[in-house]
This record gives sequence, C-alpha cells and structure tokens, in this order.
Amino acid sequence: MKAFIVMLLVFSFMATASEILWLRPDFPPGTFVKGPMKDQGYNDLTRQFLARRLPQYQHNVQTAGYERIIKLMQEHNVCIVGLYKSPQRQRYILYSEPRGVVLPNGLIIRAADREIFSPYMTEQGVDLSSLMKNPELIGGVADGRLYKGPVDSELAKHQKTEHLLRRSGANVFSDLLKMLDLKRIDYTFGFPVELVYQQRLGTISQQIAFLPIEGMPQATPSYIACSRNKWGEQVIGDINKVLRVHRLSPEYLHAYQQWLDTGSRSLHQQISEKYFAR
Repeated sequence: MKAFIVMLLVFSFMATASEILWLRPDFPPGTFVKGPMKDQGYNDLTRQFLARRLPQYQHNVQTAGYERIIKLMQEHNVCIVGLYKSPQRQRYILYSEPRGVVLPNGLIIRAADREIFSPYMTEQGVDLSSLMKNPELIGGVADGRLYKGPVDSELAKHQKTEHLLRRSGANVFSDLLKMLDLKRIDYTFGFPVELVYQQRLGTISQQIAFLPIEGMPQATPSYIACSRNKWGEQVIGDINKVLRVHRLSPEYLHAYQQWLDTGSRSLHQQISEKYFAR
C-alpha cells in the first residue's frame, strides 16, 4: 500500500512532452490557492495568460511551498511563474527571458517602531548590515526564499544568528506578518505588493510600514522557470516567443500593477517601458 501511494505521488509530478505542470506556492497576491480570489493572483493571471497562448500544451497546476518547489524542479519536469535567479539554481533550473520587472523587496516593520529603526536609515534606505548586528531586534525570514541584493548576502552571514528566525510553509509571508503584528518579531522582508494585499485584507491590527533597503535595485527582473533539460528547453523557448510579443501589453501588465498604489503603478510602467526598450 505504501509503495502504491509513493507511485501516485511520483506520477502526479510527471509531465509528458505535451504537458506543463505548473508549481505554485500559496503566496498572495502572487498566487491564491483557495478562497474567493483563487487563481486571481498576478502570477496566476500570468500563468493563465501564457496558457491561452500555448494551446499545444496541456496545463496543470500543483501547490507546494518554496522548499518543495525547488526540490521538485531538480527531480521532475515542472515550471513556475516568478522565480529569482541564483548561480546555484541555474545548475538545475532553466530561466526564460525576463517576463517583467517587479519592485524590490523592502524592510517591513511596525509603523510605531520607526524611531527604533531611524539609526539605521540612510538617504538610500535601511543599512541592513548595521541593523542585523543588533541582537535586540528580532527578524523573521522565509526559509528557501531569495530576496536579492544585500538582503540575501546579509542573511547568508547570519545563518546561525539566534535573533533571526527562519520559517517555512505554503503561506509563510502571512505567518511572518502575523508574528510582526503580535510583536514576536521586529521586522521581516517582502514586496510592496504583498504588504498592499495584507493591508487590503484588514487582518493586521497595527499600522505597518515599508522601508526601502540601501543597495537594492530600483526594480528586479522576474522570470518563468522550468526544469533544466530538453523538455524545459522546448517549453522555455515557446514561452519566450509569447513574452517578446506581449510583456508590455496593458492586459499583461495589469496582472501585477493592480496590486500597486497609484504612484508605484506609474513608476512600474515607466521602468517596464525603459527596461524592455533595450
């Protein structure tokens, strides 16, 4: 019986040459795996946009946490919308051309604690190197997630730091934000769209602030990623053809921009047009 169950699990992650198995975490507002907004996140809508323009494939979806997704990409033929590049990942993951740009991660704190973080503020944003040396301030991060720029480099230096808590799971950002709200941690990291979503939900009792981080880029390219093999090469090649035609179209950009405030939406439009005009 146990062997039969294992066979079923393996089969569920096998993709034929004419099938794309899309993996996704529970990562609002990028992906919604349940509730009234199910399949309406900006990565969900991007996946659906691509699927409509890739009718030669059968498209299926599986939900998993980031750690599980990375493991499955090494073992099976799967894809994901919106995965950061890293030299380590590129050994077994094949990335598309940039599918768009996203506004970068920042530091998320309780608004009432701004004064506590003021010693670490520069004209360019939070000096993360100095901040993370303070053992009195407890940070929380999503294990297995890449934040890019100085965030990842500083996290690498503090892998065994007791005042940095690592959490995993399908809805890890929401859990970290709850910990921040309950004063179990003092800061975490995330995208502005993530924070806008949580604020719209109205589930946070305290006012939350988003602070830019010194050294982070103005925007970061985002990619479609598939398993690195002949199957993945074919799929990524077909995806790139769609992206080249549509990634500046209003319908395509709306999926992400609807989760930005007015000022950020205008900034994102300008950055996107400049980035893809090259």
